[in-house]
Amino acid sequence: IERDISMFVPKKVRVGDAEKTIRECGAAHLTRVQLLDVYLPREDRSRKSIALRLTFRSKDRTLTETEIEKEFDKILSALQQSLGAEIR
Repeated sequence: IERDISMFVPKKVRVGDAEKTIRECGAAHLTRVQLLDVYLPREDRSRKSIALRLTFRSKDRTLTETEIEKEFDKILSALQQSLGAEIR
């Protein structure tokens, strides 16, 4: 199951910082973090937009939507708290 995240972060935040935060937040079924896009808006040079695709999978069963949403919400919260991300 895949979920995409698009967020604004301070310009100094690196994509690797976002990936590390995601991987360390405790999402048990997260198997992949893929960079989709980085955009530097002309109107606001103090921040940038990062888009990531997250893949969730269980080796032994089909995951429920509720399980995925719980892990995804945990990831969003970690990004907001750790990096000051504004989820788009």
